[in-house]
Order: sequence, then C-alpha cells, then structure tokens
Amino acid sequence: MRTRPTRLVAVVCLLLLAGPLAACADETDDARERLARARATWAAAGVTDYDLVVEGSCFCTSAGLVRVRVRGGTATVTGVDLTNDAGGPTPPEGTPTTVEALLDVVDRSLGTAEKVTVTYDALGVPTTVDVDMIVAAMDDEVTWTASVTPR
Repeated sequence: MRTRPTRLVAVVCLLLLAGPLAACADETDDARERLARARATWAAAGVTDYDLVVEGSCFCTSAGLVRVRVRGGTATVTGVDLTNDAGGPTPPEGTPTTVEALLDVVDRSLGTAEKVTVTYDALGVPTTVDVDMIVAAMDDEVTWTASVTPR
C-alpha cells in the first residue's frame, strides 16, 4: 500500500518538473534557431570589410573596448581601452575580433551557460550578448556589445 502514494508523488513531481524543463529546452532551441538565422544573414550580406567595436563588461580586470579593422576577413586590432587603464595593442584573451567570433561566443554560451540573451541587428551581427553562466551566482556575468560599420 505504501508504494502507490510514493509512486503518485513521484509522478506528480515529474509532471511538475517537465514543464519548466521543456520550456528551457524550447528557449535553447529558439536561441539556436535565431543564431542559425543570424549566421545565414551575415553570410548572405557578404560583408568582408568592416570596422568592429567590441566592448566587454564583466566583474574582472580585463573589461573594456576593443577596436578592430577587418579587411578580407582578416582582423587587425587598432585599439584597446581597458577599464583598468591597462590598454595596449593586444585585446584581453577571449575577446571576439570578428563577427564570426562573436557568433561563436553565442554558440559556445548556448551550450554552457544557464542564461544567454542576444540581440541581433539587420545584418545578423550580435550587438548585445549577455551571458550568465550560473543564474544563482554573483559576478559571473559577461556582456559583449558590438557595432559594425561596413566599409
């Protein structure tokens, strides 16, 4: 007789968890579809010469602004201004220096972070990428903002 209430509780718990888990899967699937559309839009635009400004924001020592000139798909960093006044010719490790690299950041984040929010422009460029690796943790969030000027 004890097994039936236990089974009933287990079934109810599974049903209660199924909704939120399905919603998470749907959100990730939607985000992956949006990413795929953005990649296709960027590729179709055929932009190979552009100026990119990327700003990283985090609770870290390497946040700041990076300016990049991309010509023929090859990136050249033209300026680095870090919030800790340690700017120089080299951007902090992990800084995306092309639109493709920004799209890769989104892709990797969707596979590892608990929460990823992305805004794309008409060319498919991720203009804002908010990554929260662990929603319940503090100071682990990273935000990338980007703007592209085709040349």
